[in-house]
Amino acid sequence: MSDFPAGVLFEHACDLLAQAAANGRLPVEQLVVARCHGRVLAHDVIAPMALQPFANSAMDGYACRHSDLRESAATALRLVGEQFAGVGLGLQVGEGECVRITTGAPMPAGADTVAVREDVQVDGASILLPAGIRAGSNVRKAGEDAQPGDLVLRKGTALNAVQVSLAASLGVDRLRVSARPTVAVFTTGDELIEPGLPLQHGQIYNSNRELLMGLLRADGLEPTAWPSLPDDPAPMGDAGGRRIELRSSDYMRRGFGW
Repeated sequence: MSDFPAGVLFEHACDLLAQAAANGRLPVEQLVVARCHGRVLAHDVIAPMALQPFANSAMDGYACRHSDLRESAATALRLVGEQFAGVGLGLQVGEGECVRITTGAPMPAGADTVAVREDVQVDGASILLPAGIRAGSNVRKAGEDAQPGDLVLRKGTALNAVQVSLAASLGVDRLRVSARPTVAVFTTGDELIEPGLPLQHGQIYNSNRELLMGLLRADGLEPTAWPSLPDDPAPMGDAGGRRIELRSSDYMRRGFGW
C-alpha cells in the first residue's frame, strides 16, 4: 500500500458531509421574516389563509360580466362606478354595466372579467370594450395560489427572497430557522503566500481563500478567515479545534486527501 493518501469519490464525500450534518444539528431560533433570507427553515409552513385572499383585478381596466360581451364585435357598457385598491366599496355590476378598477382592487359583485384600460375606448359614461375578450381575463381568483391548510414551504428549505416574500404574503411575520453555522476557512500549502507580499521562487499567492470566502458569503454565510497552514498534519489537526494525530495511514483509512 502506498504511503500517499487516495482521493475521495464524490458520492463518498457527500455521505461524509451528510453524516457530519446529521450528527451536528444546529440550534433553532425564531426570526422576523426580514432576517430569514439565506436561512434554512426549521418547520413546515402551512397556509393560514387563502392566497389570493379575495378575487381581484390583475390590471388597471374595467370590470364587467363576460356574458355581456360579444365575441365578434365591440361591446358598449355603461360605467357605474370606480373601485380602487385598498378598500371594498360593495359595488355590484349588473347587465350592460362595468366598473373602472385598478390593479389589486377587489372585484365587484357580478363581475368576472377585466378589460385592460389601454384596450378600451371611453366616451363619458359609455365604455367600448374590444371583441374577443376571454372569460376571466385579468382576474386573480380567491385561493388561486394557496388554500388554507396547504403546505407552502417545507422544512429544510434554504430560504430565498421569493420564499420569504411568500411567507410575508400569508401574514407570517416570524419563522423558525436553523442558527447560522460558524464557518472557518483555512488553506494549506507551504507554497502559499498572502497577496501584497513579494513572491519567492516556487511560491504562489493564496487565491483559494478569497474564492471560498466569496462562495460562502454568496450562500448567506459569514465565514472567518484563518491563517494559511503548512503541509504538516499536526497544525491541521490543531486548527480543527482538537488535537489529533494525523499520520498518512489515518488519511488513508478516513478517505481524506492531503
